[in-house]
Amino acid sequence: NNFQTIKQMVAKKYEEEWERVKMEVQQAVAVSVTADMWTSVNIKAYLAFSCHNINENLQLCTSVLGVQYFPQDHTADNLAQVKRNIMEDWAITNKVSCD
Repeated sequence: NNFQTIKQMVAKKYEEEWERVKMEVQQAVAVSVTADMWTSVNIKAYLAFSCHNINENLQLCTSVLGVQYFPQDHTADNLAQVKRNIMEDWAITNKVSCD
């Protein structure tokens, strides 16, 4: 079945990219993070969270660490909690730098 084949290929590629990004983020000494929010055409809010670092070859690496549905009020506390959760999930809380 073509659908099952494509589904398996997408899942495999996702897993490969997730492992690559995980290794890249773990190897980073320091990272910067950015977040972006938008509303879909069906009026649902989403938050995307990205990580940026310079690797050992002095190349800029940028990875999207998560895109989450954001139904709660867009308060500073709610935004901070979602960002904190993503940073904890990726174990980068102590690597975030503003330098």
